[in-house]
Amino acid sequence: MIDGIDFTGAIDWIIGFVALEGLALWGYHQITDRGPAPRDFIGGLVAGLCLMLAVRAVLHHASPIWLGLALSTSFIAHLADLRSRWRG
Repeated sequence: MIDGIDFTGAIDWIIGFVALEGLALWGYHQITDRGPAPRDFIGGLVAGLCLMLAVRAVLHHASPIWLGLALSTSFIAHLADLRSRWRG
């Protein structure tokens, strides 16, 4: 905590909002058949969520294993997203 700011709580809120964003985009696409398809945004969403989990692990002084797992998963999701975009 720096100057009364609880960064862990802020990260938790961001994780929640990103998860809700993903659900909202998925639901909108399912109902209207418009907007981005889940395959178009899931890679970036998972990569971002894993980065937020890595930040949360650091703020909680978690085991380096959790940090490594979050960063590795983020990297894999990022590569999968790049691959899907590269092939068009």
